[in-house]
Amino acid sequence: MEVLAPPVHSVAGRGFSISHFGHLTTQTQRELDAQAYLLWTQRRKCMMQKMPRPTGVTVLAILDMVGGIIALLGGGLILAGSSYLGTLGYGQFAGLAAAFGGGLLVVGVLAIVVGYGMWSGKGWAYLLSIVLYILGIVTSLGSLAFGNYSSIVGLVIYIIIIWYLWKPHVKAYFGRGAPPPMAPASMPPPSTTP
Repeated sequence: MEVLAPPVHSVAGRGFSISHFGHLTTQTQRELDAQAYLLWTQRRKCMMQKMPRPTGVTVLAILDMVGGIIALLGGGLILAGSSYLGTLGYGQFAGLAAAFGGGLLVVGVLAIVVGYGMWSGKGWAYLLSIVLYILGIVTSLGSLAFGNYSSIVGLVIYIIIIWYLWKPHVKAYFGRGAPPPMAPASMPPPSTTP
């Protein structure tokens, strides 16, 4: 029976190591190496596979993109209307309408980009959507402070959306949380007989 020195094995150059097994036989060491390599490859395959998109994320992405398209159309119409106001002699309102229309165009592009990012599971889209929904909460609270009690509905919706985005499986989809647990390896334990 041959005893091995404490080895350090690199699996495909990826830095995976097994050490402190100096008391094992060559056969047992080979079995452990095979198990370790199998676990490493399973873990790597699991990390490389994209989680399926949660249904709520799909709904939010579609709503973001549809809202962005509507904002683009509205911003374009308001810009066109602002030029018409200018020809009628309402220059001060035309400038205000043009600024509002331009703002809607920016919001529309941003909503479409965030919707695409959420659809494809991009981490930046997750972070940006959290920031935008928090801004929605702030504007709803400001609107509520000025007596617009119907903004309570928007406030509740924004809070529910942020709560949903903080759920572990949603965060994992965007690469922001722990991945789902792996299935155990199907290899039998190493034998201790020589």
